[in-house]
Amino acid sequence: MSLTELPFHFPGRIFRSPMPYSVYDPQGDSLLQFKRQKGSIIVLLAEEEECMERTGRKLKSLYHQEGFQVIHLPIPDFDVPSREDLEEAVKKTVEYAQAGENIVIHCHAGLGRTGLFVAYLAKQVFGLSSEEAIHWTRKYIPHALETHEQEEFIMDDGR
Repeated sequence: MSLTELPFHFPGRIFRSPMPYSVYDPQGDSLLQFKRQKGSIIVLLAEEEECMERTGRKLKSLYHQEGFQVIHLPIPDFDVPSREDLEEAVKKTVEYAQAGENIVIHCHAGLGRTGLFVAYLAKQVFGLSSEEAIHWTRKYIPHALETHEQEEFIMDDGR
């Protein structure tokens, strides 16, 4: 697994990836690929403690040292965020993408929390229904939204 581009059609490009230096990307290849794509913004969906446990690194600090801006929305593994926090992070992501910034979104495997974020983003950007947004997300990220709770979170906002 490495960097996957998602066709949101903004001036800036949006990617998803697994957590660099974790079991899913032990050499940090996704981070190197993102640098090659002139990436500048990282949406980090894992808690700082989880990053340290899974990589042995303080990823948020590493990202800042490497010159990236970080949108940090810490969500426990297999869980969901508060709707307010998600809306704020998605709003920032859209603003950066519209301004031409390249963005990568990741949690640990890049499936559950990342899938939830991407599905919510797709609803906002394309005006999709909840079911359409989940289907669109899984088209590009197979097995996205790993739990029933994550699917329900997307379904529960009335669209």
